[in-house]
Amino acid sequence: MVGRAYQDVFRLLNELAAELAEDPISECFHTGRSVEFPDRMQLASAKGQVRLVEGAVAPLFSRDGQLTGVVCALRDMGPIRQRAAEALAASELRVKEHLEKLSHVARLHTMGEMASGIAHELNQPLTAISNYCQASLQLMEMVEEPVPQVESALRLAVAQANRAGEIIKRLRALVSKRAMETRLVDLNRWLGTACFLPSMISRHGALRWCSCCIPILFR
Repeated sequence: MVGRAYQDVFRLLNELAAELAEDPISECFHTGRSVEFPDRMQLASAKGQVRLVEGAVAPLFSRDGQLTGVVCALRDMGPIRQRAAEALAASELRVKEHLEKLSHVARLHTMGEMASGIAHELNQPLTAISNYCQASLQLMEMVEEPVPQVESALRLAVAQANRAGEIIKRLRALVSKRAMETRLVDLNRWLGTACFLPSMISRHGALRWCSCCIPILFR
């Protein structure tokens, strides 16, 4: 700029101070030495636009060594700062997602421990029920005139108690840590187990299960 004061075109501010004790351009004029801009330097244009900048001011000397002006080199830090802010926000989002996943894993671990404990507690009364029913069957064999309906009901109770015990055993195996195992399984058996509870709920024929005699093997 020739013939105009730089204050008419722009002003130098600082984010940490409303006004500078001495801006770098004036300091360069007074000292005749190059001056770097301090951190968080802002350039405010005459139109009111404010930009975060970095740079330095160097003196210009004539051939006879007189200070005739300065050269100001500026770099707009707004886009760089914006990209840094976006990268920081993305990083914080990833950290938040990782923390949520870790929290979810911790909850699953706690639920697994609870399920294992509940399965252990349920297994004991089921075993007792099965033992009592088997003992009752043995006592009925000593009766001169056993009641077939009672004997059939006891045998069904033993079968269902054993089945419940197997379900609990598989539940404990599901939540426990173990190495992955690959083997052939009969899907009819597993689907029958999966449909057991819905079939108990659906007493009015809304859900029907038909077993296939041909084993469906799946690896």
